[in-house]
Amino acid sequence: YADAVDRYLAGETLFPMNLNTTLTDRCNFSCQVCLNRADRELARPSDLPTDSYLKTLLFLLGKGFPLTQSISYGGSGEAILHPDFTKVLDFSFDRGISTFFTTNGSRHDQRFIETVARKASVVVFSMHGVYAEAFKQLARPPQGVTFERVLSTIETISELRAKYGREKELIIGLLAIVHPSNSGHYQEFIERMIRAGVDYISLNPILPSPSIYGLKPSAEVTASMTDEFLK
Repeated sequence: YADAVDRYLAGETLFPMNLNTTLTDRCNFSCQVCLNRADRELARPSDLPTDSYLKTLLFLLGKGFPLTQSISYGGSGEAILHPDFTKVLDFSFDRGISTFFTTNGSRHDQRFIETVARKASVVVFSMHGVYAEAFKQLARPPQGVTFERVLSTIETISELRAKYGREKELIIGLLAIVHPSNSGHYQEFIERMIRAGVDYISLNPILPSPSIYGLKPSAEVTASMTDEFLK
């Protein structure tokens, strides 16, 4: 990416790239299968300074042909915990930049919901537990954040998206993991998410392998999960 910036500064016209930004290393969940949790526990999580981020973004927009037209907020933390997250979405939207972010759905305030519905391009919710008990067990959310509350956030954003005529401008996605704790509940979960307004659902295996996390599902559980997906 640094090489592309150098070429841009030298006057070369480049195809706009997606800028992937880590706004914060912090996370308020303690998911069993999180690949970044150990790193966060060894370091002191921090937020990216807002002024530095906005100055960088203005540089990438350039004075003519922009170097970036889309931004994704991912990395090792939960982007929505950044104190200026909605300001960042406002800033990007006002300059015609598409924004993509993945979230655990823990924010439920009106300011956040309204900003996402009006100005985000893609929002993907991670719900590793596909019903209340599994959600609590796998995601280990902070007190007050429940499966039903996250579902309510999705529903509200979907409703506002329709109200503002942004059905094509805002995509709502969902990530869930294939896990023994979820077995027997996928069909109900998928149907509920479709009714809530989710556009696509991605069911992912645990990476690395389940044994890394001390999970050893029995042959019976594995067989039942296979049957469930075949149906």
